[in-house]
Amino acid sequence: MSGVQLLLSFAFVTLGWQFVARLAGPALAKRFYHAKVAALQPSDTRAQHEAAQHAMNMALLVLAAACGAVAGVLNFPLVGFSRSLNGWSWLRILALCGVSWAVALTVHASSY
Repeated sequence: MSGVQLLLSFAFVTLGWQFVARLAGPALAKRFYHAKVAALQPSDTRAQHEAAQHAMNMALLVLAAACGAVAGVLNFPLVGFSRSLNGWSWLRILALCGVSWAVALTVHASSY
């Protein structure tokens, strides 16, 4: 990986991922949330709040893996880190970067 590609990778993970997560994350989370809340009692607000948090975390995790797969297909493996101590945040970055490397190494094996 060249220095320029490394810097572009950091920029994409830092800025591009934030943009994609804010743009598509809530819509995907809404789908997960509706599927989970359909099984809950309407009066259980704590469970609904937990379902909303879980839905957003799962939506962003799926979105991170999908973005990583696209980057890998384009032979652009990503390198990044989380600025948060939140475990879900680190899991998303691992999914984003890990999937991009796995797909890039699988699809473009001769490049490496």
